[in-house]
Amino acid sequence: MFNSGRQIYVVEVMIPFMGKLTIKAHMPDKPVKFGVKLYILCDSKTGYYKNFTMYAGKDDSAVGNVGKTGAVVIELVEDIFHPNHYLYVDHFYTNPILFKPLNERGILATGTSRSKKNYPSGELKCEKLSLAQLV
Repeated sequence: MFNSGRQIYVVEVMIPFMGKLTIKAHMPDKPVKFGVKLYILCDSKTGYYKNFTMYAGKDDSAVGNVGKTGAVVIELVEDIFHPNHYLYVDHFYTNPILFKPLNERGILATGTSRSKKNYPSGELKCEKLSLAQLV
């Protein structure tokens, strides 16, 4: 379990695998194009992982308003009970709808964003201000 005030981050890892496997992922833009995909929650101080989940193929189940990537992040941080953790994510996981429930749990999240993503920059700026007011 993490100590209070730890910096954590979410990474996406591909384990190379070319054989037959139903959960094998294909990511043509990555150096490892075929393999088993893992989502890992890491501690930035030690480099060790705290939790991980494996991509098990396309899942059509309802995940609510946080989306599938948000559901992955919530699953990874479900074992964190101490407040004042700082979660860093890349643009794939950056979502103001996801950051609100994390903030309620005491996990402060930050991430990069792309202007062409589903959120116009004006809405992201408003969300940033409203989250800053909550802290």
